[in-house]
Amino acid sequence: MVPDVSIIITNYNYGKYISRCLRSCLNQERVLYEVIVVDDCSTDNSFEMIRPFAEQIRFLKTEKNSGVAAAANLGIQNARGQFFFRVDADDYINKDMSYIMKKYLESNHEAFCVSSDYLMVDDYENTIERKYAENENISCGIRWDTEKKRNLERDSEKSTAFIT
Repeated sequence: MVPDVSIIITNYNYGKYISRCLRSCLNQERVLYEVIVVDDCSTDNSFEMIRPFAEQIRFLKTEKNSGVAAAANLGIQNARGQFFFRVDADDYINKDMSYIMKKYLESNHEAFCVSSDYLMVDDYENTIERKYAENENISCGIRWDTEKKRNLERDSEKSTAFIT
């Protein structure tokens, strides 16, 4: 079955956090989703932390350490969902995030993408600060309509540098 949403997790040496990230992404409700992990040639214990989730995710690896943009683009190229968003491996998301963003984009056809506010937390998940999407430049957590993004990419000569 084709997912509504593709959640793309980019990882480089975030073994300390990736289990929490995966648990939150795999806990989405009221939406069909897939989780794609793109590892950018980590040298820590990331793979050992990802392995228990192997049956529930799609795992991709860059050929060489190329940075978050290249890892994200690899995930986007392999996304099957109508919508996608990117999450850093040290992030975790609310169980309704995919559903709410999907509903927003379905109801606002003129919208190409949508972003959300987020909380900065410490290692114990205590809130340090709230970041407002309207005021902060963020690249993760932005939901794109996959087909609109791919059409734009086809029209752009610089599609390999789409996410920076």
